[in-house]
Amino acid sequence: MNSYFSPVARTAASEVGTVKENNDSLRPRALEAAPNPGSSSTSAVARHSSGHAAVSTAFNPEIPLPPPYDYPPDLLVQSIPDAVLFHVHKKILLTTFNADFARLIQQFTEADEPIVFLNEPASVVNCLLHIVYDLSCRQYLPSLHTISQSLTTLTKYGGPLAKIVTPASNIFQHLLALAPSDPLGVYVIAAANQLEDLAVSVSPRALSVPLANIDESAAIAMGPSFLLRLVSLHTNRREAMKQLLLRPPNGHEDTPGCSPEQRDSLMRAYSLAVAYLAWEPIISADSSWISSVLSPLLPHITCRLCEYNMRSRIQAILIGWDELKCTI
Repeated sequence: MNSYFSPVARTAASEVGTVKENNDSLRPRALEAAPNPGSSSTSAVARHSSGHAAVSTAFNPEIPLPPPYDYPPDLLVQSIPDAVLFHVHKKILLTTFNADFARLIQQFTEADEPIVFLNEPASVVNCLLHIVYDLSCRQYLPSLHTISQSLTTLTKYGGPLAKIVTPASNIFQHLLALAPSDPLGVYVIAAANQLEDLAVSVSPRALSVPLANIDESAAIAMGPSFLLRLVSLHTNRREAMKQLLLRPPNGHEDTPGCSPEQRDSLMRAYSLAVAYLAWEPIISADSSWISSVLSPLLPHITCRLCEYNMRSRIQAILIGWDELKCTI
């Protein structure tokens, strides 16, 4: 990267893509008045002033986008903080954002080379445009914070998130892929943006986060409804597990090979295993982990009736746990 790029532009490049100098062939004609960076981003619309700027490699006139946007872009979007240009298509922005945003684009004549200035960082604009175009942005490794800001910006400009972030969309699948490493973070993003399908899909992962780890900021961000649903999911699964474990294996009458003392010893061993399961935060555990705790009891049982009853009880617990609802 050339030395005249600002430090902010260099930092943003990691989430935007390699940037290059904006040469004369790509630079729009100068404006009579440059936009005020402190003004509202939706009102900062003008032609790009002379000077150097970085150009996004993802949204670049030299690199065609996949169909149906594989034709030359006809609009520039610039991130004011990072001075990064994005070459985009009017059509997709006009059909995505609200009327106020659309009027900013429609005011240009055919002789103009329109550019829309946004106050958001280049990393956010890059992620936002990938979401709008339904392109994968995984190669830029955007943080959850950047994705969250992008969704907030989409909402600010009137983008219908429910229609854009669908289970088939790239951003939906990207967030699901991030859920194993930060399930609560992804759940908060889904809840804060009222993305029902995403919240439901990620809620089993969110069970691995103890309720005590949900701080005030996360609780406020997800809102009372999604917070209550997550708390209820935790509570209901914990109570269901207690009910499954409280019922002991069936007993049987005395036999020559099995005395009351032997059966009492088996019940004590079962009670210890159950106590361990009840103590551990197992509401997110799968049945294989529960089986790994209870099944070691079986090899030590010498009575066939006791073994049958224990095996039947373990199987009933595993089936009951698998059938239990694990989503909000």
